Amino acid sequence: MILYTLPHSSYATKVAIVIAIKGIEGEFEMREPPGGLRTDTYRGVIPMCQIPALIDGDLTISESEVISEYLEERFSEPPLLPADPKARARSRFFSRFHDIHLEPRSAISTGRFRSAPAIWR
Repeated sequence: MILYTLPHSSYATKVAIVIAIKGIEGEFEMREPPGGLRTDTYRGVIPMCQIPALIDGDLTISESEVISEYLEERFSEPPLLPADPKARARSRFFSRFHDIHLEPRSAISTGRFRSAPAIWR
């Protein structure tokens, strides 16, 4: 499998944590986007030019949450989520909180976004 990643991406870090918890590092070849993130070369591989992105044979997916769910289903042990439904809900909340609230604000403060997304205006 190929995982396209960049060192500064917290979304890619989420997937790297899943990979480490599951102990499946040897299943992956980590690569930076060929030609850079927003290049025609990378768009030819990953049409949305997103990080992280996973290629597993004929499957190409992006979005850290989708990749994490796929890895959970493909490599079920050890499970990522606790057995208790309330604990599972808390775990899912923290993941979504990161994606929707924490990471975008972090990106603005570090200059990766020039302005707040429309949802915050």
